[in-house]
Amino acid sequence: MSKYVNYEIKIFLVLTNRKGTLLLLQNDHQDSIIHGYVNPPAGHLEIGETISDAVRRETKEEMGIKNLEEIEIKGIVNVFGFKELPVLMFVVSAVVPDSENPEELGKYKVLEDVEKIIQLSQKTPAGDFFQAVSKFEERKLVSFKVGS
Repeated sequence: MSKYVNYEIKIFLVLTNRKGTLLLLQNDHQDSIIHGYVNPPAGHLEIGETISDAVRRETKEEMGIKNLEEIEIKGIVNVFGFKELPVLMFVVSAVVPDSENPEELGKYKVLEDVEKIIQLSQKTPAGDFFQAVSKFEERKLVSFKVGS
């Protein structure tokens, strides 16, 4: 018997500059469940927004970047057990043009599934699409499964 639940719908942006450097954000919100980690820009899909609209809005809000190129949906990840509601996350890649010049971050602490999602996105050829499931127990990644 199937169990139906409501999902949070989010976008997760794998953002690089022209040199291929991954651009991440430091989470400084003290009350956040991911405080102290760095993550790609991410956020909710608002009512009436396309995924591309949400990508542009979140990147502008979180990083001050106004222009993006090569926006492409790379995959979907079903994340459950990390938050109260499961999350259906659209993974999107985009390139920041040289004119934007965002600050580059080096190696920092990222959540276990974030690293796997970034690697999958970067390995997925243009026009292809991946699906994955992240399962957490007590905020620890217990499985990450990639499907077709």
